[in-house]
Amino acid sequence: MLDTRFCPEAKINAKINYKFIIKKIEVIRQLLYNKSVIYLTRLFLIVFFPHTDAGAVANAPASFCGKIIFIYHYLRRIRMNIAIDGPAGSGKSTVAKLLAKELSFIYLDTGAIYRTMALYCVRNNIDPKNEEEVSKAVPSIDVKVDYVNLEQHMLLNGKDVTGQIRTPEVSNATSVISAYSSVRDALLSMQRQIAEENDVIMDGRDIGTMVLPNAQCKIFLTASVGVRAKRRYDELLEKGTKCELSQIEKEIEERDYRDSHRKIAPLKKADDAIAVDTSDLSIEEVTRKLKEIAEGKM
Repeated sequence: MLDTRFCPEAKINAKINYKFIIKKIEVIRQLLYNKSVIYLTRLFLIVFFPHTDAGAVANAPASFCGKIIFIYHYLRRIRMNIAIDGPAGSGKSTVAKLLAKELSFIYLDTGAIYRTMALYCVRNNIDPKNEEEVSKAVPSIDVKVDYVNLEQHMLLNGKDVTGQIRTPEVSNATSVISAYSSVRDALLSMQRQIAEENDVIMDGRDIGTMVLPNAQCKIFLTASVGVRAKRRYDELLEKGTKCELSQIEKEIEERDYRDSHRKIAPLKKADDAIAVDTSDLSIEEVTRKLKEIAEGKM
């Protein structure tokens, strides 16, 4: 059975985002004196804390006990989610990692999750274009997300494959299998669970439209094909991978077409997302711009 658990150590290592906590407390302060909320809080105490003192229930949330319980569960429930979407090579992953550090958020590279599944197919000679074969393999694939010093690592069947999921072969296979409902359904619950339990930044192609449609902040990054191809070319050369710029540009164009025309969760900008063209911006400039956007949504 597919195991898509999120390693809890990430929550321990994550820094507290005090600014967002203060925003939450201000909302709570306003809610505590709303009559509807008072009645709901009393009902909450009766249902979930049946042994609470009757006086505390009658006066909640005016009572200290009622306020503390209400605030505790409210803070646990609300998380800030930032969705960053865009085509291959638009700078999503690089900027998302930097932004996560700036805001003290957990960063989840959802593309890495799909790449890990694609790597399994490549290693086991499963044709990514054969949806039936891929779907049959899904239940036997063990995918986990781990964090080491707040850096995301991907585990495939218990082994760290983080450094093996960025090859052109895996990239092309990822674009194909990510369109299959069996693959997306298997990984969707893990992504949403992480978002529910953490202040998180996710990047991908359908985060704002499908994975986290209620994210408080949605951003759509883009750049010209030529710029994106050069970025990927430099990235691969730095890792010692031989490649041709013209071939990468062709593959990016093909992938753009596949991603934007697939029937399930196609690449597209969410209606409420803010578009940012990164073609002529440095990484630092893009990060600074996105930080301003995110802080404006907090």
